[in-house]
Amino acid sequence: MPVKIFLSHAGPDTDTAKRIADGLERSGHDVTIDATYLHIGDNLIDFINTGIKESEYTVILLSQHTKDAKWKKAEQDAAIWDEIQNKASKCLVVRLDNCEIPPLLGSKRFFDARNGIGDLHSYQNLINELSGAIRESHPKASEIVSTALAIDTDNPFRYTRAEYLENDPSALVHAFAPLDSLRMGKFHDMHPCFLEGPRGTGKSMLLLSIRARNLLQSPRIGNDRSIFGFYLKLNPGPLCQTGFDIESTEAQVQGYIKASDIPAIKDISFQEVVLSLCESLVSELEYCFKESLLSGSADVQQQLCNAISMSLFIDDDRPSVHSFATLRTKLTNLHRRIARFIRYRFTYGKDPEVPVGDFDIQVLVTVIEAIKRHIPDLEHAMFVALIDEYENLLPHQQRAVNTIIKFATPHFSVKIAKKIGVSDSPGTLIGSELQETHDYRRILLVYQVCNSRNRQEYRQFLSSIVEKQVQASGLAYNGIDSLLPKSNDIQEGLSEQKILDELSEMERQRATANRGASKISQERTKNNHYREAAVYRAIAKASNCEKHFSGFHKLSFLSSGIVRHFQEVLGVAYYLTSISSEHRSMPLCFPSTLQSQAVHIVSDNAVSTLSKNVEVYGEVLKIMLIDLATCLRQKLLRHVSEPEAARVTVVDYESLVQAEYHLLRTVLDVGVREGVFQTREGRPAYFPKHGADPQGVEFNICRILAPSLKISPRLRWQTRLKAEVLKGLVDPDPSKRSASKAQLLKVVLNSKPGDGLSLQRALEFRSNEDQI
Repeated sequence: MPVKIFLSHAGPDTDTAKRIADGLERSGHDVTIDATYLHIGDNLIDFINTGIKESEYTVILLSQHTKDAKWKKAEQDAAIWDEIQNKASKCLVVRLDNCEIPPLLGSKRFFDARNGIGDLHSYQNLINELSGAIRESHPKASEIVSTALAIDTDNPFRYTRAEYLENDPSALVHAFAPLDSLRMGKFHDMHPCFLEGPRGTGKSMLLLSIRARNLLQSPRIGNDRSIFGFYLKLNPGPLCQTGFDIESTEAQVQGYIKASDIPAIKDISFQEVVLSLCESLVSELEYCFKESLLSGSADVQQQLCNAISMSLFIDDDRPSVHSFATLRTKLTNLHRRIARFIRYRFTYGKDPEVPVGDFDIQVLVTVIEAIKRHIPDLEHAMFVALIDEYENLLPHQQRAVNTIIKFATPHFSVKIAKKIGVSDSPGTLIGSELQETHDYRRILLVYQVCNSRNRQEYRQFLSSIVEKQVQASGLAYNGIDSLLPKSNDIQEGLSEQKILDELSEMERQRATANRGASKISQERTKNNHYREAAVYRAIAKASNCEKHFSGFHKLSFLSSGIVRHFQEVLGVAYYLTSISSEHRSMPLCFPSTLQSQAVHIVSDNAVSTLSKNVEVYGEVLKIMLIDLATCLRQKLLRHVSEPEAARVTVVDYESLVQAEYHLLRTVLDVGVREGVFQTREGRPAYFPKHGADPQGVEFNICRILAPSLKISPRLRWQTRLKAEVLKGLVDPDPSKRSASKAQLLKVVLNSKPGDGLSLQRALEFRSNEDQI
């Protein structure tokens, strides 16, 4: 769980302090250090007071230089006084050399760094010890979330993954079927479609909601046989074990493949996709007959199996197949032959026999026709191939799937789920490209909560899900607003006067910056134009106070249009409420304080688990996110006119095609794919103020991360940055990253109001956000 830390040190120990701060930030914490944040003209006393009050821990570096550093002593005294006042152990002391220990610090927990931290082992040990001491008094958010949402609990909001609902088809089919008919009506017709969204948007939920076994088991559907969906989760198969893409230049230069191999491998890959779909269809039929979801005597089933086998295999000596088990075995053996060929040819360099087959689209069509002939209930059903995790495929495998999409209709439909922000190929194996609207439709599963229509549709969707989940658990329920009562606008630990004082100070700063020319400032204050920023600034100056989030409208907005975020908040709130309440017979209600606590836990978990949830680039993405948010927080607390500005625009996005920006572009793409950053559909940009200006691209930090990052989830203004500034945040060299962060902070704080953003676009966006 990220913790706010104030690091106190003497001037000569600045380099050591920066290195320790960098290590703590890499551990996921938010570190304030004067070497980074203090600028010429800043009030040092205010900086110390604010830094210590706002922080949960103060790390004091003691050395021979401490006794001569009067401001270091002031920080030290302030930290101890704050600890005594708040009766909490907040001070951690790192001894850098054999300096004298001040009496007041004699009882504190010490960390010995007298042998230096020059070598990596000593440095990492110190960082681990400090992080361990902090974790001792802070339960991990991931532990709370995993306990709260464990599948074996009675928590009605634990169903955050599609797999959890396999044994509850009614909930899967109904609870997670969006009410947005304009958008989702396309999902149920014959035309192929791509369901796109980051992690947690319910792509798999929607696919599985029309899987045959789920539709037929659901008592509410009434044994609806109009759709027969069969599900396939894609993977690159044995080709991924070779470690290269067959079409890459490197693979051919290194001699891994021959040019003559490529057509054969493409053909085998295409046949393997068709084979997998046939296998999935057979498996779905077997399950439905076994569970009596489809009617058919043993003789009918035997005849069907034989008819399917005749369609799939054309050997002259093919024996009759009279069971689904035998049919699946034959299909599995063909998979093994393909895997053996690829492994022997590309891993061991041998020349095995090519497992040539005849698995084209017509084979799958013939199988479907055989099913319709033998099963009267399915004679007029629409067969739907439900294909998941399209992004896992290699480029030539994606083209194989695209070919199936292009020629599937009118025989069967194809619904494909893929993560947004993942590059894919529009090509097919026949040369013509897969074209949107003509060959398929896209359904974006992220609701834009700053758009009034999207926001209304999303809230209706969430309300429907919650009602069905609670009622299915047998709990009393009086509606979503009763479940999630909102608190008043005054934060715990604050007063209305403190907020008004901050508003007055902000108006004074704007008047000074504009030389008294701000004529609409009073009207803005009256309409709470800057009230949210004033609340954050008042919280920063208060002790033991954090931003409060409660109420259905605020929590749905905070989830950023992603269902899983909302589900997790409610799941943790239920867990916290059930611990402190024994009144289960009363209508379910989450106190506003526990709602807010749940929000912070879910947010902390989302940030802290980035490293392990995202392969390869997770750690880099997390560090970049924390550094970026740290600078945006300073903008929230100090900028004169545009404080709430987590809309980061890369003004020269076209530069990212250059080789030197490859890592930055990759990390941004991964961030979009994993839902850390959100962009508008198609990643469009705003129109620049001048026609000759480049068109920037916005990356909005997902709102659910805002509480942990201590920034506002309202993305009201834009922060314009060049790729060169952002590039340093992904640099593996800590010193370069630290320098880039300092440069970024300077750019953020010195940005001018508007700064090239279209006034009409800015006012429209801010107006929508003001309604939240």
